[in-house]
Amino acid sequence: PRYPTRPKDIHLENLRSSARSTPRGDLGIRKGASVSERSRFVSTHMLSVAASAAGALALSLPTFVVLLRAMERSVGLAPPIPSQLAGESAEACALFRHLPALRLRLAWRSLG
Repeated sequence: PRYPTRPKDIHLENLRSSARSTPRGDLGIRKGASVSERSRFVSTHMLSVAASAAGALALSLPTFVVLLRAMERSVGLAPPIPSQLAGESAEACALFRHLPALRLRLAWRSLG
């Protein structure tokens, strides 16, 4: 037997051997299957993919929320020090323009 030396040869050899060993066509559908068998296979395949995606989303969404809450707790809020109140204009911050009561509760610095 000839031993493949290049990755391309290995891939072609794997394709040849799998084509000889299985009597199935694309997507693993049996060759000669009727249209109803093919549609049933495709619909069950789509259902399993959708169920997997929903499961992944159901697991990742709570993880994302926990991560966001942990980030929020790590930052914390502090009241402004007197020099911030004297040096920063409340008109420069849109939040303080709309909710002026927050100016005395939330520290803020202009980055611009």
